[in-house]
Amino acid sequence: MVTINDQLVVDGKFAKSVTILNVPNGDHVIHYTADNSFYKTPLKAEFPIKMEKGKSMTKLVEVPPYNTGYWVLITGALILPWMFFLVPSNQ
Repeated sequence: MVTINDQLVVDGKFAKSVTILNVPNGDHVIHYTADNSFYKTPLKAEFPIKMEKGKSMTKLVEVPPYNTGYWVLITGALILPWMFFLVPSNQ
């Protein structure tokens, strides 16, 4: 979820990046949150910006590391299909 001055801009999207156009000139506060259960901690970032006419701005948000459950799921998804090929069938 992304808000600018507590006004919702993006909600419920799976995205690696967000581009916000037509931000009015002046001071603003941007909130970025992602409540993904695979992260060790919730992703929450807040930063003030000052937009000036004709300027663009890039802000990077550090993503927390994945938790153990994520790695167990990914590893299982990679190993399980091979079990069908490696286990002999009883014919």
